[in-house]
Amino acid sequence: MAGTTYGISFSKKLCDQGRYDEAVREAEKAMAQDGEDPQAVYDRGAALYCLGRFEESVGDFAKAIALEAQAGVMEEGVLDDDLFECLRKWAESQPAQCRMILAKYAQLMPDGNHLPDVGKWIRHIESDPKNQRA
Repeated sequence: MAGTTYGISFSKKLCDQGRYDEAVREAEKAMAQDGEDPQAVYDRGAALYCLGRFEESVGDFAKAIALEAQAGVMEEGVLDDDLFECLRKWAESQPAQCRMILAKYAQLMPDGNHLPDVGKWIRHIESDPKNQRA
């Protein structure tokens, strides 16, 4: 797999060190070398998540999910969990749009482990007093 040493990409190492902009660039290099590598796309999505760029991150996770369906190389459940976490954070940052944002989970993961959590988080976000309009 391009950009990978023993299952850990250079982008992941940079992300673990908090060097998120560099991690994005390294993931993009790996993506340019192997456009079918779900790990490289996932790595960029993970770095974008750490930068708070949730919408872009979800786009990468969606692409990684599609690639992973063919490749079958990633650890089971990672994309599911990280996609949901990203959508949740994005929804919390945009409470007025939380229903639309969290609905993306069912579209991308129709058999996902977090389907029951979507409604719970919508209720939590919408009932949070700081999100109430005066």
